[in-house]
Amino acid sequence: MAGQIQHYKERGFDLSGPLVAGGFWIVEISTLMACCFDDWWDDILRLSIIDQLSLPVSLKRHNIVPEIIEGNIWVNYFIRVEEHSKMM
Repeated sequence: MAGQIQHYKERGFDLSGPLVAGGFWIVEISTLMACCFDDWWDDILRLSIIDQLSLPVSLKRHNIVPEIIEGNIWVNYFIRVEEHSKMM
């Protein structure tokens, strides 16, 4: 992870932004989003599996500013979370 952070700093990326976890995406399918996600995956493969660090960088590269849905994704009207059951 330290190498990944150094890699981004050397390229002038500001890493002080928020990290997003446990979410979901609602996106318009477009060439722009496909390129962004391809770059994100490339960074994950090359630099680190810590995808939270590479996502903001990939979004910035492509000038994409996501809207954050406020609230708790695990406790809301639209989603029901179920625990995995053990088989046996």
